[in-house]
Amino acid sequence: ENECLKEVSNRKHKALNDKEQEVSNLSHEVTTLKGKVVVLSKEKESLMEENECLKEESKQKIEALIDKEKEVSNLSHTVTTLNGKVVALGKEKESLSKENECLKEVSNRKHKALNDKEQEVSNLSHEVTTLKGKVVVLSKEKESLMEENECLKE
Repeated sequence: ENECLKEVSNRKHKALNDKEQEVSNLSHEVTTLKGKVVVLSKEKESLMEENECLKEESKQKIEALIDKEKEVSNLSHTVTTLNGKVVALGKEKESLSKENECLKEVSNRKHKALNDKEQEVSNLSHEVTTLKGKVVVLSKEKESLMEENECLKE
């Protein structure tokens, strides 16, 4: 019976040692896992902070994008308006160019007419001067003849 009890005691002692080893192993594994939990918690916290930063950055970029879209829309409208003005001004320029050509032709004809009139005035002025000279000469001849007539009458 003693042998039997020793054998049972040995088995129980071995079972106890196995359990203590298992507890030691599990305790070591729990400690390792607790360390991993701490590390992962810190990484999670860091990632959550980074996520918040990225969300804020994304929000700011969306707002900037919306602002740029508005700016693009405004500039596009301005471009359309200015293109319309360019077309209108091009037509006005073409019309004014044609009018300018006509006015140049009229101006050239008037300039030629003015030159012709100035030449005519110059010619007539010369003729007037010549005629005045003849009037002076004829007046002197008349006076001379009148004097001669007076002399002949006497």
